Amino acid sequence: MTYQLDTSGAIERGEAYGGRCIWTDLDPFTQGYVEAVFTGASVDLHAEWLDRVDPYRSPGFSDLAPETLARIIEDCARFLIAYPAAREPDVPGARLVGGYVWTNRQGGDYPDFPPLTVSLGDDGKVYLREAG
Repeated sequence: MTYQLDTSGAIERGEAYGGRCIWTDLDPFTQGYVEAVFTGASVDLHAEWLDRVDPYRSPGFSDLAPETLARIIEDCARFLIAYPAAREPDVPGARLVGGYVWTNRQGGDYPDFPPLTVSLGDDGKVYLREAG
C-alpha cells in the first residue's frame, strides 16, 4: 500500500472524534489511532511545535514523519491481529476504538504494545519512540 503524506487535515487538541478528518487510504481504526496520537500528545510537544515550526497552527497528519506513519499502520495491523475483538464494523465506532487503543497503550494496558513518546524531530516532523 502506498500513502501520500500530503493529506490535509489538522487535528486540533480537544477535537471530538468523528467526521472532522477523513483519510480514505487509512482504515477507520487507524484514523482514530492517528487522531489520538495528536490529541494525546504532550503539552510540551504542542508548545515546541508552536515555537519552532508554526505559531499559527497545531501539528496535523501531514506533519507525521514517513516512518511514524509506517509504524502506526504496522502497529494497528498487529494490534487487530492480536486482539480481533477490537474490530468494530461501524466506522465511527472503529475510529473510537482506535483512539481508545492508543490511550490504553499509553497507560501500559497492552504488554506487547509498550507506551510511546510523541516527539518533534529537528526536521519539524512528528516521531514516535519507545517511552522511558
